[in-house]
Amino acid sequence: MLTEHLTKHVLLTGPHHVHNRGGIGGVIAIYARYFSPFKCLASYRPFKNKLLYIPYFAVQYTRFCWRLWRDKDIEIVHIHGAAEGSFYRKYLLFKAAKGLFNRKVIYHIHSGSFLDFYMSRSSRVQGWVRETVEGSDVVICLSEGWKRLYTRRFARANVTVLRNVVSPPVVPVSRQRTGPLKLLFLGLIGERKGIFDLLDVFYEHKKEWAGNITLTIGGNGETERVQQTIREYGLEDMVTFAGWVSGQKKTELLLTSDVFVLPSYNEALPLSILEAMSYKMPVISTRIGGIPDMVVHDQNGFLVEPGDRDEIYASIQRMLTENGLVEMMGRESARMIRGFYPEAVFTQLAEIYKNLLTPGVVPAGVGKPVNNL
Repeated sequence: MLTEHLTKHVLLTGPHHVHNRGGIGGVIAIYARYFSPFKCLASYRPFKNKLLYIPYFAVQYTRFCWRLWRDKDIEIVHIHGAAEGSFYRKYLLFKAAKGLFNRKVIYHIHSGSFLDFYMSRSSRVQGWVRETVEGSDVVICLSEGWKRLYTRRFARANVTVLRNVVSPPVVPVSRQRTGPLKLLFLGLIGERKGIFDLLDVFYEHKKEWAGNITLTIGGNGETERVQQTIREYGLEDMVTFAGWVSGQKKTELLLTSDVFVLPSYNEALPLSILEAMSYKMPVISTRIGGIPDMVVHDQNGFLVEPGDRDEIYASIQRMLTENGLVEMMGRESARMIRGFYPEAVFTQLAEIYKNLLTPGVVPAGVGKPVNNL
C-alpha cells in the first residue's frame, strides 16, 4: 500500500475532487483518503459562468509551477486526464512538469473517447497528443483492451493498466428483492449514456411492466430533456428523476435498488458500475471500453450492444422473471469487485511510484524503457 515515503514525492492534478460531479473527481476523492500527505492541485472545476474557466486555470497553472519550484520533494506529477478541454489543460501542465521542472510524469487516461478525440483533430493537435502520451514516463489506462489500442496507436508509449478504485460500502449490504424490480441509473444525462434508449424501452413496454418495474434516474446534464421525455411517454408512475445524487442519498439508492443499468455508447471504466457492484448489484450495460473487464455476461449481469433496445428489454425481463437471479448475480458482483478496492489498486500504484523513483527501473506492464523515448 501507499506510504508517506511515496506520497510525499507525488503531486496529483485533475478536476476538483471536493463535492465532485464526475468520475475522475470521484477517483481523486478516494485517493485523498489514502494518500498522506495528499498533494493535489485542481486544474478544473465547474462554473455556471463558463467565462471563468480560463482565469481559473491560469491561476491554477501558476500555483502548479510555484508548487513544483518550491516543493523539492515532488518527483512525480500524476496527471488525471480525459479528452476535449481536459487534454489542452493537461498538455500545458505536462509541458511545465517535463520541460520547466524536469519531473517524472504519469499520464492517467480516464476517457473512453480519448482516441476518438485524437483521430478527429488537426495534425497539430494530434502532434500535441502524441507528444504527451509518448513523452510521459508512464501512461495509465483502465483496461487491457485500452492498453492494446493505445500501444498500437502510440508505439513509443509506456502503457500500463491500473483499475479504477472504489471504496467498499460504509454500511452492511443485505440484498433481498421484494416488490417491483427496482432499476437504477446514475450518470451524466445525455445520449452517450444511453438513458433515452432505456426510456424508449420503458415506453414500448409500459403496459407490460406497469406495477412490476420502476426506474430511478440520478445525474446531471440534460435534466430538462429527461424530465420532459418522462412526461411525454406517460412514465411518471414508473420512472423517477432524482436529480444529482451524492452522499447519503446515493447510498440509500444503492441499498434499495435491485439492478444497475448503464446502456452507454462510450465509456472507459465507469465508477458508477464499480459502486453498484460494491453494493452487490447486478449490472446491465454495454460491450464497450473496460466494461467487459467488470461485467461478465450471464455471471454478474448482462452485456448488450449499444442502442439495441431489444437486448435491453430481454436483459431486464430476465432479471424480472427468473427467481433468484438478482441475488445470485449480486453476490458475484460482490466477489468480482474485490480487485477494485483500495488495497488491491493502491498496492499496484505504489509499485508504479516506487519504480519511477528508482533510476533505470521500468514499471511492471510497461513495454519500453523510459530512456528509449
